[in-house]
Amino acid sequence: MCVDQRADFYVRVRALPYLLAVEYMAPEVERCPLKMLPEENKDQQALAYTTAVDIWATGVLAYELLLGFPPFLDEQSGVALSFPSSMSPGARDFISLALAERPEDRPTAPHLSRHPWITILSRSAVGSTSPAVSTRQVNSTAEE
Repeated sequence: MCVDQRADFYVRVRALPYLLAVEYMAPEVERCPLKMLPEENKDQQALAYTTAVDIWATGVLAYELLLGFPPFLDEQSGVALSFPSSMSPGARDFISLALAERPEDRPTAPHLSRHPWITILSRSAVGSTSPAVSTRQVNSTAEE
């Protein structure tokens, strides 16, 4: 999906062509044929996919947010990941886990949310901020 926002605040949303979205798809989604009706292929367990596709998408998103481009620039998502030397070992590990080729090798969302790279970032973000104004100051100002 692509959002085109104009100066007059008109927002137009359009779907990107399939070929542009392939690099964001988990391997098991790529293998799934185009279905004309929702009930088609429901009996083929080999074509089913789970929430592991969301973990894959998280890995792709993390990679792209850190580097500015998707991890797989061609249609072969199975090629080896490459990481720049500037990327932290924690970020590399997080992304590598999320982008495991086999869905059953990917962590669950709760497990991934406890990854050291995430917990360290969360703690440092929370610990480094403090309110600029105390609650007492806000209340006394409101009463005046």
